[in-house]
Amino acid sequence: MRQLEHQIKTLPEREKLSFLLETKKVTEDLIFAKQTEGVEFRKNEKR
Repeated sequence: MRQLEHQIKTLPEREKLSFLLETKKVTEDLIFAKQTEGVEFRKNEKR
């Protein structure tokens, strides 16, 4: 994670913004995947 922070600091402003947006989207996708995974898991448990 520290390496990531360092990369962000060394990027130019405009690239920094797009990088942060991409990272945010990836994080949201991961969270969403985890949530849906949890739902699937609970469905399977009931059987």
